[in-house]
Amino acid sequence: MIFDTNEFYKHMIVTGKAKRTAENNLMYLNVFLKFAEENKITDLKNVNSSHIARFQEYLYFKHKSRQGKKLVTASQTNILLGVKTFFKFLVKTKLIAVNPVQDITMPKSKKSVPSPRDIFSISEIKTMLSIPDLNYAITYQDRVIMELLY
Repeated sequence: MIFDTNEFYKHMIVTGKAKRTAENNLMYLNVFLKFAEENKITDLKNVNSSHIARFQEYLYFKHKSRQGKKLVTASQTNILLGVKTFFKFLVKTKLIAVNPVQDITMPKSKKSVPSPRDIFSISEIKTMLSIPDLNYAITYQDRVIMELLY
């Protein structure tokens, strides 16, 4: 599959994306292009939603991080968002007619309850609350804010 990624990069920079975001999106795009090549997808015009679904499965089950570990949900989402940005670019520049990524369901991150080690103990809170000098208005204000939070 031949595609000049420089055009995509220039488009991102010109439209106000941060340099780091543009670089990351190119890196994410390369993951997709490698997947497409391995799956004999030779023309971006032929990419459809089933290819994208298989790519999402590939990210979940097969693609590994630089450390050789399974990708976390946030990394999978970032890659998919980069690919989605790329296909939006292709539609905008009329290189393809339909965006195959537009209706994809992004992976949901698991929300967890904070572990006990992430919460202050009673003695730590008492120590924190004793720090502000209550003789000054600004530090009294700090104490009030801390009491509201804890």
